Amino acid sequence: ILTDGHILIFRCKKSVYSKYIYYYLNTKRGYLENMASGSTNQMFLLQKDVKKLKVPIPPRQEQLAISD
Repeated sequence: ILTDGHILIFRCKKSVYSKYIYYYLNTKRGYLENMASGSTNQMFLLQKDVKKLKVPIPPRQEQLAISD
């Protein structure tokens, strides 16, 4: 997420497939957009709000199946 030069980077542990996180966050897009602040043209998420998001981490094989 990039707004006004601010970047939020998600770093996954080795046991988490980053493509799974991408797909999971896409399923939460509406929720994330509702958490965002700012004007229509420049919405942003606060790091403290993103940290509150609970991401279920299934076994790696299931992560691969979901994201492929």
